[in-house]
Amino acid sequence: MPKADSEPFDDTGKLFFRDLFHDWGIDAEIECPVFHRARTIDLVVDCNPQQRQVLEETAFSHFRLVNSLELKGPADPLTLEGYNLIMMRAWGLGVVERSAGEQGRTNGEGSRDGQWERGELPTNRTVTILCVVRPDSILRTEELGFRAASEPGVYVCEERLSTWIIVPSEVALARRNYPLLPFAKGKKLQDFVDLCAREGETTYLRMALEAGSAVDPEAMWSKLMEMLNMEPVYTPEVLEIIDQIIVKFPDKFPRAAKRREEVIEEIVRSAEKIAREKGLEEGREEGREEGLEEGLEK
Repeated sequence: MPKADSEPFDDTGKLFFRDLFHDWGIDAEIECPVFHRARTIDLVVDCNPQQRQVLEETAFSHFRLVNSLELKGPADPLTLEGYNLIMMRAWGLGVVERSAGEQGRTNGEGSRDGQWERGELPTNRTVTILCVVRPDSILRTEELGFRAASEPGVYVCEERLSTWIIVPSEVALARRNYPLLPFAKGKKLQDFVDLCAREGETTYLRMALEAGSAVDPEAMWSKLMEMLNMEPVYTPEVLEIIDQIIVKFPDKFPRAAKRREEVIEEIVRSAEKIAREKGLEEGREEGREEGLEEGLEK
């Protein structure tokens, strides 16, 4: 006897189609668990029309009303399996409630207050996957439909759900891409760190140094050593950030940490030398004053 709140063909229909596909020699599984793995999206960004205008001059100008952003690091490159999971979660944005102010589900005739603008419709959603490692296998698969966008390092598929793959190491060193560039590798990462340090972009600099310690520690170490040898070029704020990163990741930048200790020792020695010289000079001054006083008394 089927449950009152279920359709009568649910269980029997599933078994029927499973057996049918099996008879045709095709594997099929009923009640296939798809959410036993992580169900969370790295970042979901809601935008109203006015906020979308704010994004026009940024790397996120393609955002719509509801946007999922996924980050794929060097230890977790984008694979077809991972891509499918991301798309599954992105499609799920159209059926789940996330805002505390929105309680309950939509009715069977439509949605809350007769509006679907928030993200139920695919045309109101985007997926953006930020890939530290270029996902060649995904980009080369014609069936997935990705094409190069007008900007370097950006690939897009506009079929059904607008999906973007961005490779930070390939994007232009332009202000609109500053949020992406902390996740670049190699020379692009080094150039961005240098640009931030010289322009005083401390927020992006801190992010680039921290992300670089995981994304490309070798390139980051090389740039830090270079910067330590050019201290007078940078502001105290920049040097403080560099120092904090070296202290935070001593195991990733051992030579930079050693150089930092050497710099500190040099500063201490210089201060001690100045103190000694000042003390000697004060002693000479006192001696001259004493000698002058004795001469006057005579």
